[in-house]
Order: sequence, then C-alpha cells, then structure tokens
Amino acid sequence: MNTVSMEPLLAFYMFASFIKYPVFQALLYEKSCISRYKVQDETYCQNISLVHDNVALQRDANHLYLLSSLCLMLPSIPLSLILGSLSDVWDAKIPVMVPLFGFIVGDLNYVLQCVFFKADPRWLLLSDLASGFTGGYSALFGYQKMAFLEGAIGTGATLGFLLAGIIREFLNFYGTFLLIMGLRILCIMYVIVFVKNLDLKSGGLASNRTYMKLILKLEISKLFIITECQISGVLDIQYSFFRFKLEWGDKEFGWYSGIVYGLSTAAVLIPYPWLKTLGVYDLSLCALGLAAKIISLIATAFVFSNWFAFAISPLSSFNRFISTALRTTVSQAVEFSEQGRIFSVISVADGLVSLSGSLVFNSIYPLTLPKYPYFCFVFIAGLLVIPLISSLYLLHKDQLAETNSCSDIGSSSNESSVSTYLIKLLCIARSEELEGS
Repeated sequence: MNTVSMEPLLAFYMFASFIKYPVFQALLYEKSCISRYKVQDETYCQNISLVHDNVALQRDANHLYLLSSLCLMLPSIPLSLILGSLSDVWDAKIPVMVPLFGFIVGDLNYVLQCVFFKADPRWLLLSDLASGFTGGYSALFGYQKMAFLEGAIGTGATLGFLLAGIIREFLNFYGTFLLIMGLRILCIMYVIVFVKNLDLKSGGLASNRTYMKLILKLEISKLFIITECQISGVLDIQYSFFRFKLEWGDKEFGWYSGIVYGLSTAAVLIPYPWLKTLGVYDLSLCALGLAAKIISLIATAFVFSNWFAFAISPLSSFNRFISTALRTTVSQAVEFSEQGRIFSVISVADGLVSLSGSLVFNSIYPLTLPKYPYFCFVFIAGLLVIPLISSLYLLHKDQLAETNSCSDIGSSSNESSVSTYLIKLLCIARSEELEGS
C-alpha cells in the first residue's frame, strides 16, 4: 500500500479513535450511575465531585469496561489473521475497509444509546461486538510495517485526546459519536479514492544470517508480548484512577493524555532517529523507554494534585520508544512481502495479551479501593523490571549476532545444536515454499 497516501488516513482514524477513548469511559460512568441509582435527574451523575470516589460505581464501570474489551478482542483474533494474510496476497485495502465498516456500525449503536440514555449500559457492548467481528483494532493495525507512519498516528492521537472533552462539552455524547462516525466514513471514502495497492514482490530466499536473526526476533516478540500485557493493564485503569484520585472527567484526562502522547510522538520523531544515526541499537532505546516507564508509573501511583500529574507527564516522553523499537527489530527479520502475515500474527498476540492485561487489572483495581488505589501502578512498575532486564540481555545477543558470521552455521563449534536444528528447519521450509510457488 502506498505509504505516503496512508498518512492522512491514519491521522483521521487516530483522531476519531482518541476522541472516543475518554468520551466512551465518561459515558460508561454516567450510564452505570443512572443504572445503579435509578436517578431521574442526570445532573447528579454528571457531577464528578459527588460521585468520583464512589467505590461501587467504580466497580460497575470497570466491570463494564472489561466486558467491552472481551467483546472487542475475542472475535477479532481469527479475523485479524485472515485479513493480514489477504493484504499480502490479494488486496491491501481489505484490512482497512472491513474494520472501518465495523466501527461505523458500532458508532451508530453508540448514537442510539446516547439518544436512549437511560437504557441498560450493557447495550453499549453491541458496538464492541460489531467491531470485533469485523477484525477490530488488531486487523486494522496488524498490516502496518513502516515506522515513519508514527508522525501521522501521533498527530491524530494527540489532537484527539486534547479535544475530546471540549468536543463532548459542545456537542454532548450524541453529537460526539456522530462526529466520530462521520470521520470514519471519510476514512472509507479516502481508502476508496486515494489508496493504491502495493505490488508485492518476493525477495527470494533469505540468507542464513536472516534466519539466525529470526530466532532472536522471536525472543524479542516474547519480550514485546510481556511488556504489552503489563502496559495495557495501566491504560485500562488510568481513567478510573485519575477520576478517583483527582476528580477528573474526560476533558482533564484528555488534556493529560494529549500532552503525554504529544511528547512521546515528538520523542519518537526527533530524538529516536537521531540516536539511531549515532549507532544506538533499537533494543537500547527499548531499555531506555522501559526505565522511563517504570519511573513514570511510580510517580503516577502517588499523584496528589493536578499540577503534579501534569508536571510528571514529561517522564512519559519515552513511552513509544518501547513499541517502536520492538516493532522495528522484528520487521528487519522478514521479507517485505511477508510482513503482512508476520505483523498480523504479532497483532493477534498483542490483542491476546492486551485482553489478559485488561482482565487482570480491571478485576484487581476495584478491589484496591478505597485504601490502595496506587497498588496496580506500583505492581506493574515492578513487573516491568523483568522485560527491562530481558531487553538488555537480548541487546547483548543481538550485538553478538552482528559480529559473528552466520554463513557456516551448521559447522560452527560454538553454535548450540538446538539453534542449528531450528535454523535448518526454517531454511528447508522456506525452500519448499519457494519451490511450490
């Protein structure tokens, strides 16, 4: 797919999605409040200062958010694998068009639920099912291969976060979801008119060195999965945490998240490439991102005021170093024409571990209230020490792979028999695939 023409599409899509993120969570709380207390006056549930520390309401909203994640992610797993493969062999528009259609159907349901505001909040889950059964986020982003699309993604996400609360104040929930649906319809029109298919050509049989590196990249993928599981848990409970601690609504949370995302986007567009030109390894940058994330989580756990929350936001500047570094390292191990399959598999793994993180932390967080709201953040910070150590270990292995020639792997006395056997199997499988094509 033409990567230049993809940038506006991704910017529009991310803008719509990140408007939705804080607004949807605010909607969950208001509808859960109305459902629990059967209030006729909706202004009571809109007054965050009255209900922000209501533990029962926090549990209702977190439980509903967990169900939302299950409805979205579980059906999307097989669909994202199929759509990722189709992008390699048939039409690269498919992984974009199908999920967007599902999101539009879901947005229509959100609009209806905002019209019938006092309806059971569980009707919101129909939107997640519509998105999940058309591939969801995993399919839409599973085919992505290029790090230089980070700018478009970051710009759309930053503006979406910053403007979400303001848009919701002016348009209310009903108008906001109509706007989101309109933006996604524009995305579909853009794909139809402007996006071209990419003529994928086989790069031929890769060298033994490539398959040597592939073994390493599989280990890096495991690191990616562990890290994503822990970080996704933070994202799921962050809105609830700030609402409980600082009485934040979607506007304040959107401002905070917009600043964090904007800083991390700037970091991945400017310092990251500059450090790469100096010869810094991707895994070194991953380790830097993990270390900064640990410090940021501990600081956030003990947040006590609005000014402190915004003051520590620069600590999150290196957040996207982690995913960018790991995605880049994995992409270097496979042929360009095969990256759709590889990244669809990674996106499925990402979806599974995100679901695991959501399940664990949306279940644990309500139990820590009201005395220990900081527990999950400190716990995740401690867990991230494991991938930090792993990234440093893999960096050492990657440096060894760079210095050692792999042209005669089978006869190398220092190579383990297990690694040699795996590499030979990969080479044989690749040869048979080429002969059969």
